[in-house]
Amino acid sequence: MALELHILPRAIRDIDRIEVWHVTNQAAVPGAVRDDVEATAARIASHPGLGARVRQSKTPDVRRFHLRRFKYWLYYRVRGDTLQILTIWHSARGKGPAV
Repeated sequence: MALELHILPRAIRDIDRIEVWHVTNQAAVPGAVRDDVEATAARIASHPGLGARVRQSKTPDVRRFHLRRFKYWLYYRVRGDTLQILTIWHSARGKGPAV
């Protein structure tokens, strides 16, 4: 049984910002980033252990999964029967977000 998906406000802002950047600078198809995130989240909701644990996280049980197409990390955690998408972070930005 898949977990219920909840995208936190920070992650929604990240997705919106990333989408605008890619459409403006990379001629990406509008909605492509969002579609990639949603497809990945659905996959994780069915298999929450797919991502790697984030050891330096302030929040317990945070994992991350690499979105290869756009080179972003999707940070998430499971709370009960809910998959929480915390943030999206570009893999070239260094050590990672404060999560």
